[in-house]
Amino acid sequence: MKNKVIFAFLVFICFFYVSCATQGNRANRPESWNVINSPDDCVGKWEGSYTSSIPRNVETLMPQSSIEMTVFIEYERGAARVNSNMKMDFDKFVTDWANTPEMEQAGYAKDGIWDLLAGEFVNLGFIVGGKYFIYTDLSDDAGTFFSADAHGVILINDRGDKLKISFSEPISFGLGDAGISEIILYKR
Repeated sequence: MKNKVIFAFLVFICFFYVSCATQGNRANRPESWNVINSPDDCVGKWEGSYTSSIPRNVETLMPQSSIEMTVFIEYERGAARVNSNMKMDFDKFVTDWANTPEMEQAGYAKDGIWDLLAGEFVNLGFIVGGKYFIYTDLSDDAGTFFSADAHGVILINDRGDKLKISFSEPISFGLGDAGISEIILYKR
């Protein structure tokens, strides 16, 4: 009886070890991405964010800061259009800029700086969505939205729970940032 218990325990340990080793191999395998074949590959709601770092530039009075960007995509099977928008959060950037010695010395407060920026964003066609946020509509025809073109490509992972938008050239805010070359969106 004692030998059977020991044997069963050793078999359990072997299975446990093999199971753990197999799980580790799967977890370490790189994620595989594929160009989407059809808009129907992307049915559902997707959301992803990216933080763009802005380096300090004394000549242009630019603070070291960041801007948070969030992209939303919603597509229903067979729909002619993709609903999509981008929200940009400038709260940290405006706060950091207002706290630079140059802006403090000039008497600019956070809300005053925001009012100047918001006016410029409206002139460029953006929607000011409240304090320190701007929105832009990215909605388009489904075939155009999901096509691989000169601007970039949209990829989907093997599990179908992540989209990767890879841009052909980095998209910059024009504030000395390196630009965004890709963003990952997660299925909600």
